[in-house]
Amino acid sequence: MNQFQLHSYLTLPHKFEADTSLYHVGALPAQKVERYTRLDVRLGWLPTRDLELSFGGQNLLEAPHYEFKPYWEYLVSGRMGRAFYGKVTWRF
Repeated sequence: MNQFQLHSYLTLPHKFEADTSLYHVGALPAQKVERYTRLDVRLGWLPTRDLELSFGGQNLLEAPHYEFKPYWEYLVSGRMGRAFYGKVTWRF
């Protein structure tokens, strides 16, 4: 199995941040999992020292795929789809 990860964390003007992560995993024949490439992106803004607003997306490149395929698949699935999220962090 081959795999690599590439991460970028940028601090932009006006208190913005942009983070990107790219993952590639080769096939896992023993688990019958095909190779996949995944891209995650996060955009953040820090309007004050104590407040952070961010949103992001995960698995933006491909349709849902298996990252693992357990033998008890009928109970638990390793299938990963696209996901989007928003986050508010308040530090005090």
